[in-house]
Amino acid sequence: MTKTVYSKATIPAHRGNPLIECLPDLEDKELLKSWIQKPTLSPEEKSESNRYRRLSISSLDQTFNYPLQTYREFFNRLEEALLSSYAAKNPLDPSTIHFLHNLDYDDTILKPKGRFKPNGKAITLLGKSGVGKSTMIERTLGVFRQLYLHDEYQNKNLGGLKQITYLLVECPSSGSPKSLCIAILAELGRLAGLNKDEFLNTRLSREQLELLVEMRLREYFVGVLVIDEIQNLLQAKSGMADLLAFLLLLVNRSGVVLVFSGNEDARDIFTQKHRIGRRGEAGGVVEMQPLNKKSWQSVLAVLWRYQWLREETKLTQKIVDLFFSLTGGFIDQTIRVFQECQKVAIENGSEKITLENIKEAYEKACAFSHSYILSDSQEDIIESIFDEEDSYEHEASKPRAQNSEFPELDYLHTEFQINENFDLKPILISLDSNDSDFEQNLYKTGLVCTNLID
Repeated sequence: MTKTVYSKATIPAHRGNPLIECLPDLEDKELLKSWIQKPTLSPEEKSESNRYRRLSISSLDQTFNYPLQTYREFFNRLEEALLSSYAAKNPLDPSTIHFLHNLDYDDTILKPKGRFKPNGKAITLLGKSGVGKSTMIERTLGVFRQLYLHDEYQNKNLGGLKQITYLLVECPSSGSPKSLCIAILAELGRLAGLNKDEFLNTRLSREQLELLVEMRLREYFVGVLVIDEIQNLLQAKSGMADLLAFLLLLVNRSGVVLVFSGNEDARDIFTQKHRIGRRGEAGGVVEMQPLNKKSWQSVLAVLWRYQWLREETKLTQKIVDLFFSLTGGFIDQTIRVFQECQKVAIENGSEKITLENIKEAYEKACAFSHSYILSDSQEDIIESIFDEEDSYEHEASKPRAQNSEFPELDYLHTEFQINENFDLKPILISLDSNDSDFEQNLYKTGLVCTNLID
């Protein structure tokens, strides 16, 4: 395991706490760079065999990531809640030791602090399937190491204390608290490197498993617990109230940061009762929507560079219009259709992206989500696009200046249009690592999108 390194915390309230000072202290530019993921593509690869190119294209959804503005909002809420939680559980504080070893810790008044108070919160992330919730969770949590081992800190022996910064589990479709407990304990045991038999006894009753989960979350200083697909609770015949009560109790009793992630149907879970809604919004509600066309174009312009075809296809306005009409601003569908239209071009021998290839690719890649994305009016728009002439080369296909100061971001150096006196004019913004207005420049270049619908 990588040795744990400590650095001085940003604010005084967090200093002297190994759980916090082992975490990365990244500024905005470093965060952005950590979220960017880009594939490698050399000119020689376009001459490789069909199989080589198909496999390369198939990996694009795993090797490409374009950070959206929502990443920043979600990470800020996550980091604030995580640091607040860990600030209350400094392992060097006697009250934390009492908290770790006593389930009834709140019955005891300790000097000079009084009763120990865990500081957990719940954050809720909502959005339609395909907007990128799971990817955002993985990338933002990926800033942290999942497991830290603490041997010595400031000349104090911590005895190999293990700190698990986050856990990700899926909400059981049955809504069973026992099933969720088993999933949490199994993942905890895996990360802690323990044998399943010695860490998890599935013969325990539900109440015993719930107590065991609470104890293990404390013991391993678990920072964030993500419950994905929380909308599954709506399909449960019974148990929704019990499972929610258990999870909210974990926040109170263990001080863990709880992240509920689900589609828009999950909103019903938090609006049925005021108490649940109030707790679900305590750490903030983050909503992801399909991108508006302006923001979505910035993503497509970058994605368009990764063509493994013999003949490179320029990005035209007609292609942009068709792609957006088909994918509706959903990143997942955009990437899948882009992958599939290249495979179609290889299979039919055209070796270039055409409107017909895009339409065929969409029918293959989005066969089941077709009605979810397209309305009747969009179908009409698509037909009209095929009938129009298109000689306009989209701005994203034109040559770009490179940024020697920031080569990691060269592939995201994108032309973007801004409204200047109601006359849209393309402008090119170059990045400068010494620029005090760095964030504003990111918005202008399209590096960070506004994830809102106009």
